[in-house]
Amino acid sequence: MKRYINGGTGGIFRDAQANKGLSPLALIELVAKTYTAFFKPWQKRIVELPPNFAQPIIAPIPDACMSAASKEFALAFLNESRKLIASIP
Repeated sequence: MKRYINGGTGGIFRDAQANKGLSPLALIELVAKTYTAFFKPWQKRIVELPPNFAQPIIAPIPDACMSAASKEFALAFLNESRKLIASIP
């Protein structure tokens, strides 16, 4: 999951010469380094979330809209993203 999260690209480029956008996690790391005072309070809020924070949001989605496998993937993705954000110094 970590490789999947790190491999994704977004629409925000580090500079005009970049060939592809930063991954969402790389963007968060850049913000953490560049705007520490802005980032730290939000990181603290994310750290305080319980590991299963998204379960009550995702579980009620009807199976016709989101398969069980998709729900499992989304929960794993969000939980791993939470851990990665929490580990940013």
